Amino acid sequence: PTSGIASAGGEVKVIQLEERKRAVLDFLADEERTEPEIRKEVGGNERITAQAIRELVTDGRLIRKGGGKKNDPYRYHKRAAA
Repeated sequence: PTSGIASAGGEVKVIQLEERKRAVLDFLADEERTEPEIRKEVGGNERITAQAIRELVTDGRLIRKGGGKKNDPYRYHKRAAA
């Protein structure tokens, strides 16, 4: 059986993730930034911020460029509004 505690914890994580997505989108505005720059500015739990970035890419709200390597890091920017 599912306990109310586990459900509440799951809901809190979803809320935190959605808040972090909004923070990432607000921070990027019309600029292109690397993930470390985003994580530093947005703050909080870096794992949640990284998950938010990846979900935003999957959802098509962020565009990822670059090779993800030392001299070619991933860079993210918001998809232009249609």
